[in-house]
Amino acid sequence: GAGAEGAQSNLEESYSETMTLEEAETLALSTLKQVMEEKISTDNVELARVTADQGFHIATAAEVGIALERL
Repeated sequence: GAGAEGAQSNLEESYSETMTLEEAETLALSTLKQVMEEKISTDNVELARVTADQGFHIATAAEVGIALERL
C-alpha cells in the first residue's frame, strides 16, 4: 500500500541478525503502527512465527495482544 516504501526502509534500517524473536516481532508491529492509517489492534493485525523448534505458528489474538502491549 501507500506506506510500503516507508515500512521497507524502517525494516532494513532497524533489523539485525542478532535480534531475538521478541525484538523482531516488536519491530514488525511498530513498523505497521507507523504506516497503517488506522490504529493497530488484535482485530486488524495477525502475527505468525516460524522457528526451528515449533515450526510455523499463527499467533492467537491473546498472543498478538501481548506483543502489542510491548509497543
